[in-house]
Amino acid sequence: MSEERRRPPLEIEAKVPLPAEELSALRSRLREIGARLSRPRLREDNTLFDFPDGRLEKADSALRVRSVGGECLLTYKGRSQAHSFLKLREEIETPVEDGAALVELLEALGLRKAFHYWKHREIYDLEPGAGAVTIALDETPIGCFAEVEGPEESIRAVVDLMGWDPASFIRESYPKLYREHGLGAPEVE
Repeated sequence: MSEERRRPPLEIEAKVPLPAEELSALRSRLREIGARLSRPRLREDNTLFDFPDGRLEKADSALRVRSVGGECLLTYKGRSQAHSFLKLREEIETPVEDGAALVELLEALGLRKAFHYWKHREIYDLEPGAGAVTIALDETPIGCFAEVEGPEESIRAVVDLMGWDPASFIRESYPKLYREHGLGAPEVE
């Protein structure tokens, strides 16, 4: 018997920089178009792990441990793929019951804490017709952003509904943006 190899899921997202003073109006607009708050504003702490030689970062990949609201998630992100305005990236994510044990396990495998960053995030769900999307509103020390994640057609529908200009979207990761602003913390012990 041959088993078909499962392809890792592809994260498809648009990241829109926003002025902080527009967040309140944006929340109202999201409700107007039918978005539902699925997770209130919570702080997310993110720690990237890498091998001492930095091979994950050099390969444009990341292994992240995220702690939020008493929960822990382990996420692998693969190399970014080219697109006109969306960010496309392989993503494998799973909840982890014991975050402290996970960190011990990663370090026992030879990985080290490479970078830490945080943000406050609230999440909305919307089904604009072509498939469900999540819309995250992020408040960070480097500015505010909206991230729309889901099928490309649905992302385009949300972009149209919100009146956003895809030319203003960014594809950089938060760690890269933090580093560009001289923020975030390398986790060197």
